[in-house]
Amino acid sequence: MNVPDELYNQDTFWDLYNKPWLDEAIRREDDIVLATKPEARYLSYIDRYTREEVITGFGKEYAYLLKKGYFYDELTKTMVLK
Repeated sequence: MNVPDELYNQDTFWDLYNKPWLDEAIRREDDIVLATKPEARYLSYIDRYTREEVITGFGKEYAYLLKKGYFYDELTKTMVLK
């Protein structure tokens, strides 16, 4: 889902929409096509005020899928279950 980080970083969005959607895809063992290549610059950034690393919404999705046994297949641009 392409959602601004300001909205996505609120736990409510993750809990109500994104995690249940991903969990259902994982349950079905779906391959998940990524619109963005999972490069470091898209997964997190340094907050210019706090100087702390902030995980993007995409970064949170990517980390969750890795934790659930998926890997990124560069040829097909999909997250595939191992």
